[in-house]
Amino acid sequence: MYSMLLTVGIIICVLALILTAFIGKEVGNKIETYKAIGNSPHDELARSREYETSSFRNVRSLTWIYTLLFIVILIVCLIFLF
Repeated sequence: MYSMLLTVGIIICVLALILTAFIGKEVGNKIETYKAIGNSPHDELARSREYETSSFRNVRSLTWIYTLLFIVILIVCLIFLF
């Protein structure tokens, strides 16, 4: 029983780590493409506005990932205690 709970907890933590790295990699790829394109004032302003909207999506995605992770770990801990 305990080994199963531990295994589920480890799998969920690894999954959250992978999803977080995936979101971070998307942001890194965007930065690299922006560097390759060049820097005109008009492009920088457009990228700034795009970043403001996309960063909120990233925060929202990460919030969902860690909220679900917290709920699952809380359930696993409650099962372990009782």
